Amino acid sequence: MTIYSPPDHLQIHLTGQAELDFLRQNGTPLEEINGCLESRRNLRKEWKRKLTNAQNYQRNKTKRLARAREAYVRRQLDGEKKEIMRQSQLRHQSTYRWVNRKKLATKERERRARKKSLLC
Repeated sequence: MTIYSPPDHLQIHLTGQAELDFLRQNGTPLEEINGCLESRRNLRKEWKRKLTNAQNYQRNKTKRLARAREAYVRRQLDGEKKEIMRQSQLRHQSTYRWVNRKKLATKERERRARKKSLLC
């Protein structure tokens, strides 16, 4: 994962008096300087957080992948459980169709009518 540095023209690494001088050089009005300083402080904070997260991601990559593999294996069902789940799903599906057969029949008739009207 690549973290790109912020554009150089922002100069977010500047702080204190150097930052104030940079803002004044770029023609920032005096009444907007406090807002700009706050915005730049938030930008620096966000950049540091992204950088730290990327470093942690790389440092813990092998551990995370190993845990993910273990969890994947743990969640896998054996053949018998898969068959039980499939039978349960089929039973629920047939029950739904039986309970809602009138509504489903109406929807099917409407679908066929729409299809027929589009073909004509």
